Amino acid sequence: MDFKKQLLLLKASFEKSDITALKRLSAVFADGAFEDHQEENIDLSIVAYACAKFLEKPYVVDNPDWKDFRKNLLYLLSKAIEDFSAGKDKAGFARIRDSVKLIQTLGEDLGRFAFGVIEKARLKAGAEIYAKGASLGAAVEISGSEKQELASYISSTKMPDKYVTKSVAQRLQETKKIFS
Repeated sequence: MDFKKQLLLLKASFEKSDITALKRLSAVFADGAFEDHQEENIDLSIVAYACAKFLEKPYVVDNPDWKDFRKNLLYLLSKAIEDFSAGKDKAGFARIRDSVKLIQTLGEDLGRFAFGVIEKARLKAGAEIYAKGASLGAAVEISGSEKQELASYISSTKMPDKYVTKSVAQRLQETKKIFS
């Protein structure tokens, strides 16, 4: 995954307060964590999802702390873009991790989330990874979410109905056809 390109999209979506684009990017980043085996994408997924959730809440964007948060996050994203442009991937990932810490601090300071915004973002990323075909264990490992919480979240959605898999007997029949 081209992290510079993805960060540019993330930054532009946040600057425009485009909630839909941020949520879409969160799913794209989670997919990248699974498909490309790049766990760094989970932090990008968290940043995108958390920003979308913050923007949905008037009490967050109307809070005096929002202006500083927005300025600091845009600075970190800009610096991460510069780092990736200069081939300094390690520094870029560190800035993304700093962005997650910044989000966590704002979420804790405002304290009106029933479930921590970072934890919720991890659940959403884990669910996206699971939906792409990962096992529950792999989704937990990649997303950093808690296994019981992710299983509960997935079971409360329509996801298990949507992603029906073949039975063992069907898989065995297809395997026999392939190798005979």
